[in-house]
Amino acid sequence: YITAPILVQNEAGTNFQIDTVDPGTVTVKYSDPTELEKLLEKIFRFYQSSVELTFTSTDETSGVDYFAWKYIREDDASSSNVASDEDWNKAAAEWDEDTKQYTATITLSASEAAQYRGHIVVHAVDKAENKSAETEDTGNVFVVDSISPKVTISYSTDGELVSTNAYKGNINVQIHVKEMNFYEEDVQVSVTKDGTEIQVPKVKWNKDTKNTDTYIGTFTITGDGNYIVSVKYVNDSDKSGNPAEFIDGEESYPSYTSKEMVIDTTPPVVDITYNQEAVEGKEDKQTVTFTITERNFNPANIKITGSRTIANGENILESAEIETLLKNTEIQEWEKKDDTYSYTCDFADGNNSYFEGNYNLTLEYTDIIALKATATEEFTIDHTKLTMQVDYSDSAQTVGGVAYYKNVTAQNPVQVTLNVVEANFEAGDMVIAVTKDGTAYTLNDDAITWTTDANNGANHTGVISLT
Repeated sequence: YITAPILVQNEAGTNFQIDTVDPGTVTVKYSDPTELEKLLEKIFRFYQSSVELTFTSTDETSGVDYFAWKYIREDDASSSNVASDEDWNKAAAEWDEDTKQYTATITLSASEAAQYRGHIVVHAVDKAENKSAETEDTGNVFVVDSISPKVTISYSTDGELVSTNAYKGNINVQIHVKEMNFYEEDVQVSVTKDGTEIQVPKVKWNKDTKNTDTYIGTFTITGDGNYIVSVKYVNDSDKSGNPAEFIDGEESYPSYTSKEMVIDTTPPVVDITYNQEAVEGKEDKQTVTFTITERNFNPANIKITGSRTIANGENILESAEIETLLKNTEIQEWEKKDDTYSYTCDFADGNNSYFEGNYNLTLEYTDIIALKATATEEFTIDHTKLTMQVDYSDSAQTVGGVAYYKNVTAQNPVQVTLNVVEANFEAGDMVIAVTKDGTAYTLNDDAITWTTDANNGANHTGVISLT
């Protein structure tokens, strides 16, 4: 058999060649990619619009006639990419005088309907139809992608969504990426808590089984705090250079930053304190301090109510007065220490005279997730000394300053009248001592009766009946 080309002459005297030698192994050269990466012992070349592949081979006898090639889609590539070729494609070979080799260049272009992720298989065929060994370039994967990734962000919670951005429980973050040739390392996520960047929980990616070419990344944020989530693509584009589009309603942006989101599972704590020494008379001025412990403090959520009564129960605290007493509820008027806010006010009017009466104050605070706390406190302000006048019923006669009565019966008792002026009067606070014939005398419960002037609640009259 013939193992080399032979030049022979036929009977007519015409020279011809016998060529039984296969062309040389084909090499493949790629145009410069947008990005090149080595992953899992493969080289990945990324292109946005098209890729050019140049085939090169040698053949010393009849010469290379054409290159036969196929595109093979990667096994794990999206089915939306161009499918593998079933038949061989032909690219006519051209002689390169400089390199003394045969070459051919093909171009694979991307479109909305044609995206590529795969490798090439090629062999050379000479004019005697001898074929070179196949070159299956599995170590070089090319991606031709002209479609921008589209990203949306959504949130859910294991607890309760109280308002648009307030959560009573963990925040579950879902990143939805519509991308034919998706690589999870392209997506960068950052999270801040109370203004400081924290380590992001690992994002777990899964393919959406309901939507083609859609991938969902999930992670969970835990713990009370104020959070902001940011998501972007490396270099703001995919590996082929297509700019990322983050969809928010009808608008799209090159990256994403959330509004501030709050996790709050801790109820607020409120308290009312007052000056005990003022109550005991050691100080003249009464001050009251309202305290709220709440990390997401908002003065708009404060409600302070109160009443001021005198002894007969009449409410003498007008709404205008309570506003005067508690007028400073703006946040700048509240003293902050960590997550505790306090406000102290003096109970005085513009003339520096103090409001007297029995006070009942209630502080109510509702936090951002609708958890409510309430505190109530009572105290008395009284700077006016009690005055009292004692009168006796008319006697039969008085001898030596001693009044003498006769014909005293249950129906005709001796009466002692106590006229007391005191705004905050309590009958139980009165201590009345009576002696009979020099010995302490105990009054019956019904021996004294008290009445209050209907026109002036500070005037009280007590009548003691002695028989």
